[in-house]
Amino acid sequence: MNLEVILSVMNIKKENLDKMNIMSKCVVINQCDENGYEKYGNFNIYSYTERGAANSRNRGLEHSTEDIILLCDDDVVYDEGYEQKVLEEFENNHKADVIIFNMYSPNRKKKTIKKNKRLHIYNSLHYATCNIAFRRKSIGNIKFNPMFGPNRNLCRRR
Repeated sequence: MNLEVILSVMNIKKENLDKMNIMSKCVVINQCDENGYEKYGNFNIYSYTERGAANSRNRGLEHSTEDIILLCDDDVVYDEGYEQKVLEEFENNHKADVIIFNMYSPNRKKKTIKKNKRLHIYNSLHYATCNIAFRRKSIGNIKFNPMFGPNRNLCRRR
């Protein structure tokens, strides 16, 4: 079992990747003004002109290959040994499809997970995307819906 990070960014600077402490394989989806591919250490950087977090994560899923996927944003800094900790949790919880982890991000209000418990649809929305790891085989062909998100006008004010 192997882990891969999907990182969604806009106009990435390679030196910022090094600051995130990502030691596992990583698919970077760079939303910018050109299309292309570049290898940088353990990072596979795919550049696309399309915008949106859902589009970016869907592209990341298309390019990912490993068993366990960890979603990531560009303001996250991983702890040493994060890869082993995530993999151990999936090995210890072999029936779990999704596991939520504590994640430090200096720009976010931190919601600390204090005990192991079952995740349901009604309590899963309390966590940021960067807290989520899942088994690739468990999601099948599920995609993130690009119609949801902060930049969509889905209703009108009266």
